[in-house]
Amino acid sequence: MEDISCIKYYAVAQGHNIGIYKTWEECKKNIDNIVNPIYKKFATEEEAKEFIDEYTNTIYIYTDGACHNNGSKNAIAGIGVYLSKDSKFNISQKLEGSNLTNNIAELKAAIEGINIIKKMDYKYKVVVTDSEYVIKCATTYGDKLVINEWLSKKTKLPPPNVELVKRLYELTKKYDIKYKHIAAHTNNKDKHSICNYYADKLANECIEDPMAPKKEKESSNKIYLNVSYAQKDEAKSKGARWDANKKKWYTFDNNPNKNELLENYSK
Repeated sequence: MEDISCIKYYAVAQGHNIGIYKTWEECKKNIDNIVNPIYKKFATEEEAKEFIDEYTNTIYIYTDGACHNNGSKNAIAGIGVYLSKDSKFNISQKLEGSNLTNNIAELKAAIEGINIIKKMDYKYKVVVTDSEYVIKCATTYGDKLVINEWLSKKTKLPPPNVELVKRLYELTKKYDIKYKHIAAHTNNKDKHSICNYYADKLANECIEDPMAPKKEKESSNKIYLNVSYAQKDEAKSKGARWDANKKKWYTFDNNPNKNELLENYSK
């Protein structure tokens, strides 16, 4: 009699043939030569089925915001929303208004992303973002604001970006949106990291100055910073930007927050 405890189930969610296999050899045949295959071993067939169901019935959308001169009167900001390569739903849009911030851009990008996927026929709808602020606004921070009737518990006043936070929170609840946090600027080759890169690219492309001399845009007035991963969101909110080639954060000489960035992140 076959020992049930020894049976393993290999679920292939992305491969030559989606399915469940009982041997590694069968599984391997279906993932060989596949770019970024999705598969996992389980102790029970039910767990394997759930894994495939979750993957094949999930839509991911990637959102990001960018802002230069964060929070100042001459701030410029943009949003990037990425669904897939050449998708008609991809967005690269410059925001209107003054005193724009990175957080405003992040919130607006997430809202636009939800509006795209909210009525799509998928069991699971997931916003993938590198902004912990967005995720907290849609979940734990949003929960606290609801209890306090959208006022700060400490000041009894509306918190920053309250209307955007409220809109994001309400959309999240109404359409049962899930969130996945992704580390930014890692150069990793997994699907989520690559798609996050494209969302970031879309957010920045719409606020680049096309008339700026190429050399200036690339390196001439860049000041490189020593920013740790834990500090990236704060540095980004002050106008710091990521150089993908050198894998370093930097700011431009004309950034109004330059001195503060240098004080906090100089080597």
